[in-house]
Amino acid sequence: MKHGSEYAKRVKRLYNRLRRDSGKSPQVNQTDPLEQLILGILARDVSESKAQSAYARLMGGVVDLNDLRVTPWVEVTDVLQQDLPDAENRARMLVGALNAIYDRCATVTLAFLRGKSVREAREYLRALPGIDEYAAARVVLFGLGGHAIPIDETTVQVFRQEELVGPEATLPEVQSFLERHIRASDAVDFTMLVHRYTRGRARAVVPDAPTAAARPKRGKKASASSGASENGAATSATRETAKTKAKKTAAKKTVAKKTATKKSKKERGRPAAGTKTRKRLAAKRTHSAH
Repeated sequence: MKHGSEYAKRVKRLYNRLRRDSGKSPQVNQTDPLEQLILGILARDVSESKAQSAYARLMGGVVDLNDLRVTPWVEVTDVLQQDLPDAENRARMLVGALNAIYDRCATVTLAFLRGKSVREAREYLRALPGIDEYAAARVVLFGLGGHAIPIDETTVQVFRQEELVGPEATLPEVQSFLERHIRASDAVDFTMLVHRYTRGRARAVVPDAPTAAARPKRGKKASASSGASENGAATSATRETAKTKAKKTAAKKTVAKKTATKKSKKERGRPAAGTKTRKRLAAKRTHSAH
């Protein structure tokens, strides 16, 4: 990452400020790796409290993790959607990952990862269907006690906006950058403080309003269609106006024609101009002759 040393200073200043302002970070005890895998799916891009609530609700409805494995993803969705967005996708990932582990190990457990290196454990986890960098790193940090910094897209977005990383930095790049500059002894504290901080900042930066993805876009096709509609409407209006004018003109011509016809008939019924005068003169001459 370009200007990595400067970004590292900014990130450390943020971390120190969060420790000073927040006191103790939210505690996450090291637990079973499989539990952390499930939480890694649930906690992505939401608060830790929501993820924990969804996990408790989920486990309250099954006997054990194997029972959860054979639960239809539709039923899992019904439980998760009470606490989490994108519940269907998370349910599919969760059930798919549990079944993939069972297919490989004939049991539902990740305890065997404790005997592997951090690199091997991450490679195994990333090979599971639906498991991303965030979930894999969470298992390593909170389930295996290894060095990892789990971050999700919300964290990356906030870090970019606050210029804590480069504007084009990808999630794997940011994760690798943080794992190089945050010590293993600070990893848990840093992860929980930053996770909580970025949830709050994401709400402040992106308020609950229709997003660009939710608003209708006017692409080339939409614009062309809209333009065609507008042109069509204009043409239609022009045609209607022309028709109206034509009708008025025709009506005027009809009235004028009728008037002319009536006048002509009247004129044919009257004697031509000078006829009466000639008749009077002729009558006078006849009278004089007698």
